[in-house]
Amino acid sequence: MSDPVLYEQEGFVVTLTLNRPETRNAITEMEVVDALVDSLARAQGDMSVRTIVLTGAGPAFSSGGNIKHMRDEVGTFSGGAGHIRENYRRGIQRIPRAFHKLDVPCIAAVNGPAHGADCDLALMCDIRIAGESALFAESFAKVGIIPGDGGAWLLPRAIGLSRASEMIFTGTPIDARRAAEWGLVSRVVPDGELMESALTLARSIASNPPDVLRMSKRLVREGQRMDLPSLLELSAAFQGIAHRTADHREALAATFERRAVAYIRMSVLSRTSDPRRRTNLRRSHWRRARPARSGGQPLVTHFTTGSAPATTKVLWFPCCRPAIVAARVSNIDIYFGS
Repeated sequence: MSDPVLYEQEGFVVTLTLNRPETRNAITEMEVVDALVDSLARAQGDMSVRTIVLTGAGPAFSSGGNIKHMRDEVGTFSGGAGHIRENYRRGIQRIPRAFHKLDVPCIAAVNGPAHGADCDLALMCDIRIAGESALFAESFAKVGIIPGDGGAWLLPRAIGLSRASEMIFTGTPIDARRAAEWGLVSRVVPDGELMESALTLARSIASNPPDVLRMSKRLVREGQRMDLPSLLELSAAFQGIAHRTADHREALAATFERRAVAYIRMSVLSRTSDPRRRTNLRRSHWRRARPARSGGQPLVTHFTTGSAPATTKVLWFPCCRPAIVAARVSNIDIYFGS
């Protein structure tokens, strides 16, 4: 059987394709959950990835839950109430958690129907582009269940409480044009132009510095739950990093010299063949990241270099001189080192 999720990278853009057209790309099977979560983790850990496009194979983006499995009470829907609860927690609910951790900007290219959990899957992405044939429905009530994968959290934040309640309580689909009017999608394009439109936008995003993209996305996400003073504190800390990156200096130089920008920061280690040069780069620019005292992950980008042990997580931002910047936001200690 083919891979449940296809992972294809061209330049700085990764395309993830849900690849179960025979089930209309249902996402409740454990193998699909595992593949999608693993693909997101792979992109998160690869600093050459600057944008992700998510789409579905065949005529549907995804059908969400597999209703045949619901009828037969197998897979995710097997066992008693307590067992099903654990199936959700250990299964499909790992997908919104993985998207919430993802710092790479993600675009949903919605081709065809997006019902139930699939509508929620599109909402997990930062930007949504719909083909003209797309349909969106919080259709859980139509099969006698509730939004079990985060839709009740995601949808009101996208289109407001009143319209979200209408979609959830009625289960009635809305077409692509209505979705654009309500702010559920950014734009509607002809079906035949959907992927090219999504990839064009992805390339435009990917033309910007990778660390800036990831930090900007993190600010947007954290801003949904922080008060303004806390967000400003985090923004100041991130801005301190941004102002001392090689990418920032290159962008300024290109502006003043009236030339195209050429970011080189992400290819330095991977393209340096001289082992002595690689050693010098590691010594001068790389330091171990200090864990947050809260026990969680610091709100900064972590990744593993090809030249470091596989278990070593490191954080890099180039500075003119060694420095440690610390910020305390919402009871989380965040450290940035150079």
